[in-house]
Amino acid sequence: SDYVVLHVLVRILHRILIVIPFDFFVFFLQTLLRYAQAYEENAKGDYGMQWGANLRAWMYPHAGTDPETCLRRGTCAPLGGKSVIAALDTIVPEQDILLVTATLDTTAFFHDLAIGASAYQSGVVAVMAAASALAPYRSAGFKRQPVFALFDGEAWGYTGSRLFARDVDEPHFECNVESTGHCSEPFRASFAYKNISMERITHLIDASQLGNPNHSDELGENEYFLHSDATFGDTASLKQAFSLAASAVPKLSVSSNTTWEELPPSPAHTFLLSRPSIGATVLADHSHAFRNPYFGSRFDEGAAVDADALCRVSSVLARAVYAAALASDQPVAPADVPPALKADCDKVHQLLECFTKSINCSLAREMYTFGEGLIPPPTHYVGVYSHRRTNLNNKFVFDFLVNATANSREQSDCQLDKDCPSGGRCVASACIWNDHTFFYDAISPGFAYKDGVYSVVNSSEPLWTEAYWHGPSVQMFRMLSPKADQVVFVGGMVFLGACTLLLWLGQRFCPIA
Repeated sequence: SDYVVLHVLVRILHRILIVIPFDFFVFFLQTLLRYAQAYEENAKGDYGMQWGANLRAWMYPHAGTDPETCLRRGTCAPLGGKSVIAALDTIVPEQDILLVTATLDTTAFFHDLAIGASAYQSGVVAVMAAASALAPYRSAGFKRQPVFALFDGEAWGYTGSRLFARDVDEPHFECNVESTGHCSEPFRASFAYKNISMERITHLIDASQLGNPNHSDELGENEYFLHSDATFGDTASLKQAFSLAASAVPKLSVSSNTTWEELPPSPAHTFLLSRPSIGATVLADHSHAFRNPYFGSRFDEGAAVDADALCRVSSVLARAVYAAALASDQPVAPADVPPALKADCDKVHQLLECFTKSINCSLAREMYTFGEGLIPPPTHYVGVYSHRRTNLNNKFVFDFLVNATANSREQSDCQLDKDCPSGGRCVASACIWNDHTFFYDAISPGFAYKDGVYSVVNSSEPLWTEAYWHGPSVQMFRMLSPKADQVVFVGGMVFLGACTLLLWLGQRFCPIA
């Protein structure tokens, strides 16, 4: 029979494998033969299926378990990732900062399908395109130095911005064990944050949802909105900068007249909690209710983003950052902003493709060599935190900004960072030196990591964890025959009829007083 042939083949394969050395473990699955025998019995059975199986794959922990308990039991891990911080040049500690932010992550009911093209990848693309456009103007004599911060973990209690804001708001953060170029305890990937202090952040611009603007047929332009909150710092200079920038970009308008009196969800809230005097604005495609009907859904894909409008608003963002960074005592005139300053539309389209379709895109292929394996569709769910690694999307953001804002570069045949001297990074077959672009951990300040174990140190902070998956298993069981099913059905009906009769007799002859 087929089962006998399979049994012989597996035995022969087993004899061969046990004498061949491998660099990995090889397990002989004895139950494979049992499954094959059950399959054959089902195929030959005269009375239907005789064997069934349950595939079980479940997540720890049980319902109601709090983060502190599951971390102690080792059945979950904190959510978190890596934020990316970049500047146009070396950050000067004594100089005021114009912080330009965006949100790297998003979420959806199915985490693997959390693309978030309009929320919030459109804002990420705009910030990256603006930083690239501004890089040649690093020596423009800015009084406020632009710093670009793309925060991860914002969908889970503003995790990335909360940790960064806490650490730069001295004296909350203190490194206990310093290592070469980073802090080992508590872990921080770079010391570059030391040049940034909360008291030096005077203004903030957040690039929020920008992919789905309203198109005014009457004016023939796309409408964007600049949100602010009058209860916090002065934003007059930012509004004037955006008005000036929008006037130089056709088919686009930016209005400061919104029906919201508060800021939309953004990293700006985190910094305003620490320093309410910061002048903060949020650039978005909506005046009040979100225009994106698929916010937080797997249907928020690249097709829903107006890429041409996104390119134009990226140019507006770059020009507004330039004007606001001048921080002139006199109103900035149109002639003060270089006419050539604008986003590269080809690059905007390519970046959008990278984040919404596949990281195996033209821009990424210029920096990386992809193998023949299948690269899964992009997801911007933050995932489980690890200080040893980062996901490919965030690494691409980092390498793009390292390349765009490099201090210097030298063509090379490098393959890895170690091939470049003096701490250079190998990007797109070139050695690049950049001391002002760095990763920053995005994990709740309520967690602490020590000796390979996470623990809760501040329960007042947002504490988000993800349970580990239990190993999948298969449970076989013998199924009842069709005749047994019939007997059970008939017996159940007889039992039901008997119970009904007894109830009727009881009510008929033994009524309750």
